[in-house]
Amino acid sequence: MSTNSSSLGSEIYNDTADFGKLWVLISAIIGSIIAIVMIIIGIYILASKNNNTKISATITKINNDATGICDTKDLNCTITVSYIYNNIEQTKNISKPNSVQVYKVGDTIDVYVNNNGSVSGDQNTPPKIMGGVLIIIALIILASSWFWYWASKKYKVVAAAQGIGGVLNIATGGRL
Repeated sequence: MSTNSSSLGSEIYNDTADFGKLWVLISAIIGSIIAIVMIIIGIYILASKNNNTKISATITKINNDATGICDTKDLNCTITVSYIYNNIEQTKNISKPNSVQVYKVGDTIDVYVNNNGSVSGDQNTPPKIMGGVLIIIALIILASSWFWYWASKKYKVVAAAQGIGGVLNIATGGRL
């Protein structure tokens, strides 16, 4: 009797380890694809040039009112700003949805002007540090996913544990 239960336990252990190796390989491939996409996006952010020029602009109107105010209760404010770009004074409207600060006529705010003279209330390009952070996270994902693949090939107990984790993940729909 103990021979049959020992052989059944051994068979379950071996099958779970085999499934764990497959599960870790699939996970490593998916992790690699995600990491490669993150690296590409990170490099794009690092290589992209910010063609926007930061300029101080004076608020001349808020919601077409020369005495208007835009505060945190306003869902959307149209702010008219006046600024000098290429030695030409220009007036443009910018939108400030869900205002997080109070704006009053006469206040000075920073706006960003691109090469064709269009103005924006924000920079419109992600900060360079975000590209570096994405690349670092991608490298961690890449290294850890392939580390677990290596560990599951080298140690059968790791493969069996990964197999149990994979079965539980499938059985619970990833909620465990």
